[in-house]
Amino acid sequence: MIDSPSHSLQYLRYYLGLKVPKGAVAHDAGGDVIVLSLLFKYLYALMTGRMKGETGIDPTEDAVLSNMVEISSKPMLMKTMVFGKYKGETFETIKKIDKEYLEWVLGLPDLTEDLIYTINKHLN
Repeated sequence: MIDSPSHSLQYLRYYLGLKVPKGAVAHDAGGDVIVLSLLFKYLYALMTGRMKGETGIDPTEDAVLSNMVEISSKPMLMKTMVFGKYKGETFETIKKIDKEYLEWVLGLPDLTEDLIYTINKHLN
């Protein structure tokens, strides 16, 4: 939903311009909860607008939350490789120049569900 170079909590705080109250400390449990709460409200509003745009009707709170849970439960299609010799390159580019590399990466341990999903999508 958010096309951002990074999805870390603090990066999103600044990227989205979330207004954090004074005294909230980054990487502190209380500060992180405040930022997470603001991020949730931002995403909730984004989903509400998206759903209203698709139907022309104001969605219910339950409908918005159900959609958010559904999206969160599925793997995400990544745009660029996050490590290795092709870090920052699009998967489409990697497939064109070194398809075997993507096949090799699939054999590595501890890959995220999103990375596995993305590579399989580009290989098939």
